[in-house]
Amino acid sequence: MRSRQVRPVREATSSRVRCARLEAEARRERSLWSALLSAVAHDVRAQLAAVTMAASSLARDEALRDDQRRKLGFIQRAAKRIERVVDDLNDVGRLEAGALGLDLACERVASIVDEVVALIQPIAAERGVCIVASVTGASTVRCARRRIVQVLDRLGSSAVRATPRGGTVTLRVELRGDRAWFAVDDERLGAPAGEHGGAAGLADASRGVDIAIAEGLVEAHGGQLRCERRRQGGMTFLFDVPIDGDAGAAAPGARQVVSAACASIRRRRCERRGGW
Repeated sequence: MRSRQVRPVREATSSRVRCARLEAEARRERSLWSALLSAVAHDVRAQLAAVTMAASSLARDEALRDDQRRKLGFIQRAAKRIERVVDDLNDVGRLEAGALGLDLACERVASIVDEVVALIQPIAAERGVCIVASVTGASTVRCARRRIVQVLDRLGSSAVRATPRGGTVTLRVELRGDRAWFAVDDERLGAPAGEHGGAAGLADASRGVDIAIAEGLVEAHGGQLRCERRRQGGMTFLFDVPIDGDAGAAAPGARQVVSAACASIRRRRCERRGGW
C-alpha cells in the first residue's frame, strides 16, 4: 500500500524536474535567439544608414535625368522595406523574450484606419490595387495605437501583394458586443471559397514574419487573429480588441508585456520534448 502511494509522488516530482529543465533550456534558447537577432539587426541597420544617406545625397542632384530619378526611387523604397524587415527582427526577438511592452490608451478608430490607409496606399497604387475602408459602430478602442497600426499595416500590405492588378483590398471595422473587429479582405487567387480556419488558415494563407508578428501583437491585446476564406474568393484576416469602457481592459496609459504568444511557443516546445 505504501509503495503504491509513493509512486505517484515520485512521478509528479520527476515531471516537475523535467519541466523545470526544459523551461531552463527554453530560456537559454530565447536568450541566444534574441541576442542573434539584435546583432543582425544592428549590423544591417548600420549598412542601411550608409545607403540611405547616399541616396538622399544623390536625390539633391538637380542634374539627374528622369530615368535616374526613377531608379533612385527604387533604391529608396527598397531601403525602407529593409528597414521594416530590421524592425520586424527586433520585434520577433522581443516577442520571443516576452519583453515587448504595450502602452494602452483610448484611440479613435477612424483615425487608426486613416493612418493605415495612408501607409498602404503607395504600394497599392504601384500594384494597381484599390483600397476601400469602412467603419461601422465602433468609435474608440483601448489599445496600443502604434502596434494596432503595425498589425493592420502588415495585414494590409500582405493583402495588397496577394491581390491581382485591378483588384480591391477592403479594410473594415465593426462593433460586435463589447469588442471592435478589424478585418482586411483581399482578392487573392487560388483561395478556395467557403473554407474557414484559425491558426491553420493563417498558415495556409501566409507563412511570413508579418503574420507571425501580427498574431503575437493581437494576442497581447487579448484578442485572436483569424483567417477566413471568402465565399466569392480571396481571404479575410480579422481580429478583435476591446472597445472604450471595457471593464476588463487596462487603464489608459497602462503598460502590458507581451507574453501570451511566447507562453504558447514554450508550451509547444515542452510538449514536443515530452514535458508537460
